[in-house]
Amino acid sequence: INNRVQLSYVLGSISTLQVQAKDFFGAEENAVKGLKIIQNVEETNEILDQKWILYNTLGNIASSLNNYDKALEYHKQALRIARQMAEDFNNELYSLNNMANVKRKQTKYAESKDIFEEIIKTERLRDEDPSFYALVSENLAYTRYLSEDYVTDDIKTLFQTSYKICDSLEDEYTKAGEAIS
Repeated sequence: INNRVQLSYVLGSISTLQVQAKDFFGAEENAVKGLKIIQNVEETNEILDQKWILYNTLGNIASSLNNYDKALEYHKQALRIARQMAEDFNNELYSLNNMANVKRKQTKYAESKDIFEEIIKTERLRDEDPSFYALVSENLAYTRYLSEDYVTDDIKTLFQTSYKICDSLEDEYTKAGEAIS
């Protein structure tokens, strides 16, 4: 069993590298293989986390290929797994964020906004993962802007909050995303 688990990790890592190289079909193939290998392994928190990673990867691949319905299916599966994990905090929120981003790509702005707002209201998020809080703030502001149903000052406040958090953390990646949006 341990060899199968290790092989699943290797395939997941290869899949991630393939996504970065834009080899989406190869990445999808390896992520699916990684899932099949651990399909009948006892679902410890470690195995659930690996499954979450692989489903999340598949969701991101499908989204990159503009297959939004399939992306949502994979992200919902990842969300289901995250909710089974003991003491999981981030994976559930990351899955929700990914689903909201897919819905935004589908121009389902109201649904996307609702999900981002749900994430923002999560207790402890700002303290435990301030960089992600900043990212979600930026995503919410941008989605409100795209929806054309917003109060300018509210969007401005969300963008400023995101920028200030990123600046204080020296998080150039999120800060750059905020500046681009």
